[in-house]
Amino acid sequence: MIDGYKKGLTTVELLVTLFIASAFILAGHQLYTQVLLRGTESNRMANASMAAYKYMRKYQNDVKTTKSICSPETLVSNQPVSDSDLPDGKLTVTVKCPMTAASISDIHLVTSTITYKKSSSGTESVSHAGYIR
Repeated sequence: MIDGYKKGLTTVELLVTLFIASAFILAGHQLYTQVLLRGTESNRMANASMAAYKYMRKYQNDVKTTKSICSPETLVSNQPVSDSDLPDGKLTVTVKCPMTAASISDIHLVTSTITYKKSSSGTESVSHAGYIR
């Protein structure tokens, strides 16, 4: 054995190893945070889409049973959506008349739009539309 030489890790080698390990841990945490955020946004968008579709079908049935001649109007404007977990969810439902000829004036275009707050800044909107006669 050479004088002054000992087996094992030096302090510098240990510090370099800890630095590299901490870099991997930080990168993994950032990746996890982004995946979690994207998952939350996707879940909110899916819930908003399902709710918008449900309300579109509901109001299509209401229009079908109550209106024979199409007249454009806003049925619901910025009504809070209470049956979903959307933060500040607001529902707007409109009826439009895409066809003006007398023979097809009974066609209605029902559009439902849900606007909600994103987990990051800003808002997001999801719309569904369908024709009814």
